[in-house]
Amino acid sequence: MWGVLFAFLLFGFATTNAQWVSIPTPTEIKYIRGIQIVDNTQIFIIGRNSMDNFHYNYLAKTKDLGENWSTTQLPAYVYDIRSLDFTDSLNGYAVAKHMDNTDRSIIVKTANGGEEWRLCFTTPDSFSVALREVKYVNDTVCI
Repeated sequence: MWGVLFAFLLFGFATTNAQWVSIPTPTEIKYIRGIQIVDNTQIFIIGRNSMDNFHYNYLAKTKDLGENWSTTQLPAYVYDIRSLDFTDSLNGYAVAKHMDNTDRSIIVKTANGGEEWRLCFTTPDSFSVALREVKYVNDTVCI
């Protein structure tokens, strides 16, 4: 299964019948900021529920191609979520703006499929470029 994001909809392409089908997304996420397809059935989506309010950021996951979703609100210090990268069904990283409303960016990590997140990096105040994307390289490096 391959996935693509178009506008605010998620579509799946099943190679067995070669037809695109719309995959329903959770109602809490109206503005998708990132998607990660882990395997043939598991998908993670990260986003927020308002274009104007950057405080309500969510992670949604499905293990059955979008038939059922579980949604978790990210911690309050995660402001304006930007992207995510999962290495498997449990371990993932996300990049966001820090809630202090400066130009500082943060990287947060989950080790339990998005149920809990911990802060693992904050850019220094002198760092003037906002991080937009995170990619896992190994256990000690994210770029």
